[in-house]
Amino acid sequence: MKCSSTGRACLGYEPRLRWTDSVASRGKFSGKSFDVSTSTGSDGVFPPVSSPQRKSTTDILLYLTATKAPPNPQPSSNETVEFYMSYYDSHVCKDLVLEDLPHRNSFRNLLDISRHQPMLREIMIAISALHLANLTNTKHLVGVQYFSQSRSIGSPYKDALVAKSRALCLLADGLAKMSTSNGDVLLATIMLFIMFEMLDSGTKEWRFHTEGARQLMEYLHGNMRAESVCLKDLRASLMSTCIAYNILGTTFTKSSIDCRDCINPSMVQDEDLANTCLSCPPPLLRIIRDVSQCSRREKSERLSVRDADRLVSLTAAFDVLAWVSSLQRISASFDIEKRLHVGMAYKSAVCIYVMRAVSPDASMSEPLEGWVSDILYHLSFIPPGDWFFKATCWPSFIAGAETNNATQRETIISRLEKGLMDLPWGYLANAVRLLRNIWLQKDGGGSLDWLVSLKEAQTDWLIA
Repeated sequence: MKCSSTGRACLGYEPRLRWTDSVASRGKFSGKSFDVSTSTGSDGVFPPVSSPQRKSTTDILLYLTATKAPPNPQPSSNETVEFYMSYYDSHVCKDLVLEDLPHRNSFRNLLDISRHQPMLREIMIAISALHLANLTNTKHLVGVQYFSQSRSIGSPYKDALVAKSRALCLLADGLAKMSTSNGDVLLATIMLFIMFEMLDSGTKEWRFHTEGARQLMEYLHGNMRAESVCLKDLRASLMSTCIAYNILGTTFTKSSIDCRDCINPSMVQDEDLANTCLSCPPPLLRIIRDVSQCSRREKSERLSVRDADRLVSLTAAFDVLAWVSSLQRISASFDIEKRLHVGMAYKSAVCIYVMRAVSPDASMSEPLEGWVSDILYHLSFIPPGDWFFKATCWPSFIAGAETNNATQRETIISRLEKGLMDLPWGYLANAVRLLRNIWLQKDGGGSLDWLVSLKEAQTDWLIA
């Protein structure tokens, strides 16, 4: 569909990319094959995660098969590279972190690395082009201005698809030649593929890339030390961001994404998790992870109402102010109040999620309006356009899905639609569409259990 809409012959993405137990043909693992579970998930895109065990160089090889990718992708022209790298620096980087502070944005640090890494450069071009295409569609002044400049380059949307195709091919080659020198570059590339899918719509394709990143993270953590302080900081940032997406990506999908091993504190520090663009307090992130895993079990194996009450009590006992105060050594001094409101919004959203996910049959038939009101109160201090707005989509969506109050619904939709003007990310637009569909179902006499309805849709929604 995307290719036909741009008038370009399809380069091919079916069947989707797959992590396999292939035999390596090149690199230090040439001639070896490695065990990866061959059972498929509900959509057959990639296998579920194997049991969480420490991987060794003889246990795992991450090998990407990019079927139907162009055999010898030609690199982007110098003019295209210069244009989109400039756009990435000025407009994309700030969307990928909570606070775009000098020398603290790991995604901006990728610009220097990309000069010598074609696969990283191509996915950066792809994500920049798609960002520009989305921003242009919102009629944002910056998007219109950049689009007029880009006309000599080409169609941003077409540029995004072509650069993505090049990056896929180069990523397959990079994984086949994986060594201690390119592990962090591979992780950065896969992380940007996840971002690309979130810019697009936040459905299905992100799931494959988060799984690939999870396996690579396990391998890097067990086998490869970062070669410099710069790469160490970059790896921590990338891992933390991927962990957050991995966990929140399980909340509205029925598929078996296991992120238990990813959240191991020895892999990343809590302060790294807290400084991702999502800024969900790590203790709450762990509760989300555990509840999400339980909610995917058979009905008879799910946690009891007593367990749900215990988890809600555990969530309610979390001291957000103490957590925020502990972060001040890594954060700007003026943001303590905003971090506090983000944390409190997450706290109430997690309580709602626990009640809906763990024991749906026992959930109150009426919306949990007290928690919804708490979420909206705290979010009112973080308007669209604020740096911290990007950390509020998940609690906004939880509140919107839960409420039956027309005024609250309008507040949430208005908030998300205004946010789209500055954050032209497809997953935000998708969240708006999903909320409208949930409300239509509820108002039409359908199921009040919106979470069950989302999971039964068999679509991997990533709303973060």
